[in-house]
Amino acid sequence: MKLSNSTSNGDTEEEIEEGEIVFVLEDHTGVFHSILDTLTRYQKACRHIPRDDVIPLAQLLVDRGCRVHSGLWIAIKFAGMSTSTPDADLMAEGTGVKKSILLRDEAQDLHLLDWNIAPLARACGLMD
Repeated sequence: MKLSNSTSNGDTEEEIEEGEIVFVLEDHTGVFHSILDTLTRYQKACRHIPRDDVIPLAQLLVDRGCRVHSGLWIAIKFAGMSTSTPDADLMAEGTGVKKSILLRDEAQDLHLLDWNIAPLARACGLMD
């Protein structure tokens, strides 16, 4: 099965085979952990965010062009733990980005991905 990252006009920028090693353009693991630590300080429920699932997906999102702050938030939301998902105010506080910018960047990044996060989640082993 091929996984692809398509553009809004339908062109495929790249394809990766399932199980293929995906090269990381720039490792943001430390930044993701730091943001998650900050979120946990503000809201204890954030400690239940599954870091082992969220961080690899956030890294792939950023590698595909998403911004670090919105890529992480998208990954957290995709993990689907509503009781531990930070709202826009908390995520903005935790990332040091204005709420309006966070919301704008999230919308732009989701548009960049054509709202198709599933192939990246599969590549991380989060979906069958």
